[in-house]
Amino acid sequence: MSATRRDGARPHRIGRRADFANHPHSNGPNLACLFIRSWNTWSEAKTWTVASPEAPSTLVRLPATADFLLIYNPKFEADADHGGRRTPLVAAISHDQGRSWAKPKTIESDPKTAYAYTSITLNGDRVLLTYYVQPQGSKFVSLKFKSLPVGWFRE
Repeated sequence: MSATRRDGARPHRIGRRADFANHPHSNGPNLACLFIRSWNTWSEAKTWTVASPEAPSTLVRLPATADFLLIYNPKFEADADHGGRRTPLVAAISHDQGRSWAKPKTIESDPKTAYAYTSITLNGDRVLLTYYVQPQGSKFVSLKFKSLPVGWFRE
């Protein structure tokens, strides 16, 4: 599998048989496609029912289920620079491969702080998150680490 699809989408491993790709420079509805290893091909890119500004969303498949966990910024503003501010940072679960999503849970919510460029590592019954944090008006960016139990996302 190549690092980037021809259309610019970057893949993310979500399981033994499939990868997820979202377009890194799209604003609004997220476009997603799956790479099916057994077929050695990408599915057609489809619009998901979640929208975000120009900030990458991160997706993993939760252990012991086929559920997707998506971390993203849910506020999209069509007329704003980069599609809007990168706040809040939320998590949502899909039980049907992204066709629908549970109500998002807030991870970070300060309206004067940007949160983006998330990474997810699954470790036992914990979800380990890292993401950048940048207070409004600051030229400095810091990296934040947060460890949450998998069950928190399902509550």
